[in-house]
Amino acid sequence: MPAPNTASKLWLRLQCQMINGVAQGVLVQADSAGKPLMVAKWPQELILAEPMADVTKRVFAKQAMQMLRDTDGTILLGHPLEINKVFWGVVVVRMSHRDATGVTAAIKLLKWGETWLQYTLYKQDVPNLEPEIAILNKVADEPSLEEAAISLVNYVASFVAAERVCLGLVSQQGVALQAVSFSAHFDRRTPVMLSIAAAMEECVAANQNIFIDTTSESEQAASACPAHYRLIQNNSQRALRSVLLKNGERVVAVMLIEHSASQAVGEGAVASLMAIAPLIAQAIDLKIAAAKGVSKQLAERARGRLAKWIGPGSWLAKTLIVSALIFVVVMLLPGQYRVTGEAVLQGTQKHLVVASQDGYLAKVNVRPGDQVLVDDVLAQLDDDDLRLQRRKLISELQQHRHTYNNALANSERAQATIASALVDQATIQLELIEQQLKRTLLRSPIEGVVVSEDVSQSVGAPVSQGERLFEIVANQQYRVLLYIDERDIAYIKKQQRGHVVLTSLPGEVFEFDVLKITPLNEVREGRNYFRVEAQLLAAPATLRPGMTGNGKIAVGEFKRGWIWFHNAVDWFRVRFWW
Repeated sequence: MPAPNTASKLWLRLQCQMINGVAQGVLVQADSAGKPLMVAKWPQELILAEPMADVTKRVFAKQAMQMLRDTDGTILLGHPLEINKVFWGVVVVRMSHRDATGVTAAIKLLKWGETWLQYTLYKQDVPNLEPEIAILNKVADEPSLEEAAISLVNYVASFVAAERVCLGLVSQQGVALQAVSFSAHFDRRTPVMLSIAAAMEECVAANQNIFIDTTSESEQAASACPAHYRLIQNNSQRALRSVLLKNGERVVAVMLIEHSASQAVGEGAVASLMAIAPLIAQAIDLKIAAAKGVSKQLAERARGRLAKWIGPGSWLAKTLIVSALIFVVVMLLPGQYRVTGEAVLQGTQKHLVVASQDGYLAKVNVRPGDQVLVDDVLAQLDDDDLRLQRRKLISELQQHRHTYNNALANSERAQATIASALVDQATIQLELIEQQLKRTLLRSPIEGVVVSEDVSQSVGAPVSQGERLFEIVANQQYRVLLYIDERDIAYIKKQQRGHVVLTSLPGEVFEFDVLKITPLNEVREGRNYFRVEAQLLAAPATLRPGMTGNGKIAVGEFKRGWIWFHNAVDWFRVRFWW
């Protein structure tokens, strides 16, 4: 579809003037063969440079937005144009912006400009587009919102041959009268202006355009649109029309057009005005946004998004309110507060088996985890030297006894006395050796489990008297050691009941009672902990010393809100001395 040359030039000029910082622009259309055809450029004396031509080719090839920074620091932005979701052409602008904010605004304006271009393409008669585009030009050319509003109502009044045209801006507070045609100054408090504002409010409330003239049924008009009816009666107007200016679904402004009794209503001009009403709304919306600061725009967007999410008709609002009420109720309900800590299982009775004398480890009968009974031989020290000494002493004892018997037979009393003393000495030494031989056998003092390190790898190694070789823990007699954070240690008392789950037995829960709170701290992973000792109420055979897990001690009932958030509150109190 070929684009009318005049309309294309005017569209490009408006786009370049509306985007802040644009120095050059070109509009290129795809011809019937799909090749680029320049239909407009701004300014007219522009010579297409190589970088801008390169961006145009890239957009045509990829049919996607392209951006290039030129050697002089300016930005070349190429935007594809689609008409009815079909690729139509490309607009390329050169901007002096160096920040992302300006580029984002330019992209948005170019996107909105597609609607204007589509409107011009559906117009067959190019001269007839001039008034409509002139209306948009009046809004776009003015630097401020106030001047744009005055220019708009003045031009529309002349375009549709109206006696008076008024423009009101719509906000959450209502409709604010912004401009009156051919009146630089007006008093909003006068009865006429108040009536006009009321008619605009009525149009916004009805969410539709309103037209009333002298031929309308009086009773029907008075009941359907009373504010418009009173305005046309009080001011002796021939016709009254209120037009909503919407940007999408949002009402931006209301335009009220009054025709006097001596004026004919130009239906063609009014129809043209109605056709471009969405474009006028977009232009006014841009002026309103430009008049506001960035902070106000962000706040309004946030309020709009929240209103969409949690407005009166939003299911999310109801869900959030119900969830908040349920949460508050649950926070006020009482619950059992349990202090959690790491748990380690230890035996209540632990016996050490040490080397009874210096020697060498000859034999080891048990290893860690083995069950032992009382007097079971755990290990044996080397006894070769002791056995040799015993045999020597036995031989000496026999010799001394033989000497003693001979002395008695020969009545040698002195010799008999000496031999008797030697017999006694050898007997005592032999008993000592026998005791040392017995001590080479290391026996278990209790029935239990070996929990010490494996010494079977040290057979033949020398040992010293008193050296620890084995640790034995009595069967089914365990205590639980819990490491409690210092923030919760104040809630722990003796005889409190708790439960522990061991890592090796995750499916079983064991009960315990607190026995003792150790007043010594221990630093673990950068935090301060106190050790709490507890007694298991039942100890099945599957338990083993050294098992670890998590224990919880029930310290009393508190409100669930306090249980969930008291740590955070205490942290703030400590940090800020609250």
